[in-house]
Amino acid sequence: MTLIKISLTIITLLFALGTGRAQSTDVDPDYWGYDFLDILSSRGMINGYFNSVKPLTRSRFGELLLQSEKKYSADPDLLTPTESRILDRLKGDLLSDPKNRDNEIDAEFRERHLFTWSEEDSWFAVDAIFMQENDFGVLDEDGVKDNISRTTLGGRVRGHLAESLHFYLEFINTKVSGGEPALTNSDPSRGLPAVAYDGFLYRDDAITYLKYGLPWLDLTVGRQKIRWGPGSRSGVTLSSTNPPMDVIRLDVRYSKLSYSGFIGDIRGTSGNKKIAAHRIDFIPFEGLRLGGGETVIYDRAKFEILYSLPLMPFHIAEHHLGNRDNNGLNFDVEYNGIESGRVYAELFIDDYKLTKNPLTHWGNKWAILAGLQLTKPLNLSNSSLLMEYTRVEPYVYTHILDGIKYLNYNRIIGQWSGPDSDEILVSYVNRPNWRSSVTLSWSMLRRGSLDENISYPESEELFDAKEFLSGIVERRYSYSLKYTLEFAKDQFFQIEIGTLDWKNFNRIEGKDRTNSAYLSYKLDF
Repeated sequence: MTLIKISLTIITLLFALGTGRAQSTDVDPDYWGYDFLDILSSRGMINGYFNSVKPLTRSRFGELLLQSEKKYSADPDLLTPTESRILDRLKGDLLSDPKNRDNEIDAEFRERHLFTWSEEDSWFAVDAIFMQENDFGVLDEDGVKDNISRTTLGGRVRGHLAESLHFYLEFINTKVSGGEPALTNSDPSRGLPAVAYDGFLYRDDAITYLKYGLPWLDLTVGRQKIRWGPGSRSGVTLSSTNPPMDVIRLDVRYSKLSYSGFIGDIRGTSGNKKIAAHRIDFIPFEGLRLGGGETVIYDRAKFEILYSLPLMPFHIAEHHLGNRDNNGLNFDVEYNGIESGRVYAELFIDDYKLTKNPLTHWGNKWAILAGLQLTKPLNLSNSSLLMEYTRVEPYVYTHILDGIKYLNYNRIIGQWSGPDSDEILVSYVNRPNWRSSVTLSWSMLRRGSLDENISYPESEELFDAKEFLSGIVERRYSYSLKYTLEFAKDQFFQIEIGTLDWKNFNRIEGKDRTNSAYLSYKLDF
């Protein structure tokens, strides 16, 4: 049964059972407001926040903002005047729809649209998208500085019909000049599709879905990005650098429990590559969240019903389906009981052998992320400090069958740096006012030779000789200073200055790219 047939069957059954009330459309996983939710959570201003699964629905995001507003009204010391204005700004984004008209929204912050239509319980809005990005002084593989231009045009339509069915469509086309050869690509195993024309490269994509549900349940059918984990900038299971997937997604939230699962198509060497994933999160007490889940990738013409069952352990299901698929385990934890801060960790287990050394046996394939975020570092107001470490062991995300590696459009679904790598990130953000922010970042990335193209050791003698950061190790040091200004509602200007210093570029010994300075800016409407 195809994804479309499954989707239509489920939606038909839901409508037959009766009219529900969908939460709303979703908030993009890369939306800047999620960072502010982490700040509110670290100060104990929101309860029941399952931040391990993104995107959230707009209505759920709005509920959390209203929780924070209520606590701020009772204790004005919880937020600075600047942070209070950011809260108002976010309310304007998430609570401006007609069905939320009872909420007081400052006219300055209300959403604006190119066109809106409403009739009784139905409503939709149309928006245009424009973004211009330029990078100056970026080094190519030969050490020659290059300038890159990316111009993006598109549109967005979202709304709801009769309060029960929500819909969303966002489509973009990006014109790229510089940075890479202008070559047409229609093979998903080589990357995202692209069309070369007249010396330029054009890339298009779309996010689109239908959403139907109840106050405690949402069913989403469509194409979207999905991100798992508590990390602020990364993730080792499902990261935001993973391209959109075509999915049927089920989300259930009840009291201190949350379930999220999906089945879908991803793109690879064949047209039959499938993914299934599910997870459960639990808040034993406010301030602590525990989560765990599974993922599996397989290559079949049809969806496996066993992998579609919400509570079926994939590890067991794989045994009943021939033991030929690529499944993994995920666990994460977050604690925000420390003063104005949170600590978190995520573990992804691609494969394991309990009788073998987890650091030296090649069959123990795991990745970990750990972080600390302080929202008043050294008692500095309107600031946050993030420290994050990610480590991916050799052979993680790989499989003996090339067609079911942990890839989508030839991009790693988890941590973007891939197997045999680690990264340290330190980032300090200051908001002089609600319109602007200044970000100072430093990172160090190391990559060994056992990347996603190597699935297993060359000989049995090496089975117990796994070495982290093996062979020639590429090291990349990054320093950047970024300034972002919202000069008008939903209109952003961003400028970034930084350096990128490489040692053993592309893991070629002695090939260094040092003291490279770059300048980039982005205009986003």
